[in-house]
Amino acid sequence: MRKIIFLFVAAVLVCLPLATKAALDQDALIVGSIKDADKDLAQGIIKAYDVESGDEIFSITAFERNVGVKVAVGDIYEDSTPEIIAMPFKKTRNPHLRFFTAEGEMGLDQRIFAQNLLKPKSFDLAVGDINDNGENEIVLVSSGKDKITFIVLKLQEMEGTFKILKRQTLDIAGYTGGAFVSIANIDTADDAYEIITSPINGEARIDLWKFTDEEMVFTANASFGTDEEYTAGMRTTARGEKVYGYMDVSNGLIGDYEYNATDAFTPGTYNIAEVGQIGELCKTADFLAVSMRSEKEVVLYDKDKEEADTINVLSKGSSLAYFEI
Repeated sequence: MRKIIFLFVAAVLVCLPLATKAALDQDALIVGSIKDADKDLAQGIIKAYDVESGDEIFSITAFERNVGVKVAVGDIYEDSTPEIIAMPFKKTRNPHLRFFTAEGEMGLDQRIFAQNLLKPKSFDLAVGDINDNGENEIVLVSSGKDKITFIVLKLQEMEGTFKILKRQTLDIAGYTGGAFVSIANIDTADDAYEIITSPINGEARIDLWKFTDEEMVFTANASFGTDEEYTAGMRTTARGEKVYGYMDVSNGLIGDYEYNATDAFTPGTYNIAEVGQIGELCKTADFLAVSMRSEKEVVLYDKDKEEADTINVLSKGSSLAYFEI
């Protein structure tokens, strides 16, 4: 017991994040560093930007090692203020899940043991009320060898830790090199939020899951082509009743997709062509944010599909999340 406590405390002391500038008291785009100029992984730094002006609000060193950082946002502590959740982008033996307040201070620092994950090249995470109980859960996703693993975490307030509500690995073709995950109320037939995944490589498609009776249940699927030009996977994000997806075809194509019970997902009217190669998408209240893989930039597209602004960031292919007050 002494050894375990000592190691935990040492990790907190060594990896304590540094925050600069003001606290978040406004809507902001949260950007996690992924790749540096040499295509190696960057240090795990998180920055918050004013979506309207592009000005930097604050900066946090979430992970001092060069493992990159995936970010998500959600009200985990149920205090009506969102928190920033961070996880290494690169696979590590026992990755840490870290939580930061709007002031940039680290709250929980919890290790996710390797036996709970597959051995992917990367992880992804999302936050939302997936079991319709009025409280948010965290969903971690890893994938590899035509399998996908979901880990659902829930805050245990008395213990001050997160409990694994469910760990479930399912066979699903095409998930060989990682996955994207989002949570949104796509199916308006009920109030529960759905889990949306898409493979990073392979078939360009969107998969819909529901967390029913503490089981992850595959609900619907829509494929957008299996030809060679569509085999680079699909990068997705979700907000409201829509999924926004990117396919690496025709120099990069972004579109929106709406769910219906008959056809699963059908293309909408929000189409942007020739955007180049991207890292991630993130839908804010007024913009679609796109991190570029060729430049250290995040491009903002407005509702008219016009390029409204460009934010200079620390890394290429950055991880994105939306902090909404």
